[in-house]
Amino acid sequence: MNKWKKILLPDFNWELSDDRYLDNKDKNQCVENMVSRSDQSIYSLISTGAIGINKMPVIVSLRGDIWKEAALYVFCQIVENGMRIETVSSIAEGLVAYKNFLEDNNLNWLDFDCIKIRRPTYRMYGELKIRVQSGEISENTASRIMKSVIGFYRWLIVNKLFKPKYDPWGEREVVRFAVDTIGKEYRIIKKKTDLSFSSSRDGYQYGETIIDGGNLKPIPSDEQKYICDFLMQNKNVEMRLIFVFALITGARIQTILTMNVEAIINVCEGIVPEEIRIPAGPATGIDTKKNKKLVIIMPAWFAMKLYRYIKSERASKRRALASPEYNNNVFLSKTGQPFYEKKVLGSVSSDGKRYFNNGQAVRQYLSEQMLPWIRKRYKKDFSFKFHDLRATFGMNLTEYQIGLVEKGLITLSDARTYVQHRMGHASAQQTDHYLNYKKKITHERFIRDEFYNDLQILMDQAEENE
Repeated sequence: MNKWKKILLPDFNWELSDDRYLDNKDKNQCVENMVSRSDQSIYSLISTGAIGINKMPVIVSLRGDIWKEAALYVFCQIVENGMRIETVSSIAEGLVAYKNFLEDNNLNWLDFDCIKIRRPTYRMYGELKIRVQSGEISENTASRIMKSVIGFYRWLIVNKLFKPKYDPWGEREVVRFAVDTIGKEYRIIKKKTDLSFSSSRDGYQYGETIIDGGNLKPIPSDEQKYICDFLMQNKNVEMRLIFVFALITGARIQTILTMNVEAIINVCEGIVPEEIRIPAGPATGIDTKKNKKLVIIMPAWFAMKLYRYIKSERASKRRALASPEYNNNVFLSKTGQPFYEKKVLGSVSSDGKRYFNNGQAVRQYLSEQMLPWIRKRYKKDFSFKFHDLRATFGMNLTEYQIGLVEKGLITLSDARTYVQHRMGHASAQQTDHYLNYKKKITHERFIRDEFYNDLQILMDQAEENE
């Protein structure tokens, strides 16, 4: 039975003096000062000042004990590094798996023996390898857990909160090359440990998915019509605009849900070109993955639909209810709450707490309203993730560009560059996933439909002759 678990605290308070970040001395002191209030099942760090976080992940035992160092690590990832709640929650889950493994095997997480295989990090790595080989967990899950453990120890060491007697892992630098938005090649240097799991994504050549920030599955054109049919009959205007936004721009959910009113008004008042370009990323108030500078391109007709929505009484009422930090958002809930927090903020309620929204309302709408409606009318096993709309846009764009190549209007290199620019890929290798996707699927289906059928005929003939 697992002795440790992750809980999400609905009301977590960290109080600091002078509104400053912790230095190393403060961190050591705060570990000692962290206390539990078991009568209310709330754990707090107490001093003066205040930062409140909603749904703070904390690792606790069944007895109510808190893993103090892990709690401090998770908190500092939010406050100092700006990590989102869902990210640190995943890290906490990895540390829970590690803590339970330590307990089950009577290991001390601070004891690093001179013999490598006795060190807790290597013991955990060996255990995860066994679980992967037995099929109990995937390689990606094992990798996520191990990265959580390594990140935790690395943070402790850097902040001088812990100095292991012997190295927790071996490490080397790995160099890979990427291409920037103007086609210039540059080097990316990363550290790789001997506790790493090889990514199964790299060798996944023939699955019906594309690797682009996850395993994404483009939705076939006939099934895209299912989505459109649902959106057109549904009365939720915001969700209709959000899903169509994704389908025609390929923008990620955080970019769509942090799109601001000012950006739309600026491009729609005056002479409107056929194609609208909206900058996103740093200094725009519109979030992007890794805060990268991007340009969102959309047809003028859709930009004008957003403009008319912004000017509607429905949207105006929502903005009137929003806090000052979010009343410039295009998309808000009925109560004026953002669907997605901005990187530099959290959603702030009237009591001053920070609420971390990451598009869960959109995903809930997809799973509870859209999918049941489509499955009832069109296809019983129909399913997709919101992020698959990005891959769908990428494939629609790619197929159109390949059509131009086949007509001799552009070169394959032109098509590749255009798709890379529209998708915001840092590396042309990412774009190649889209260009090669059709060929991969065609090849896989040929094997399945032709080669396997031929093999079956030969085996049937052999059985008849026996």
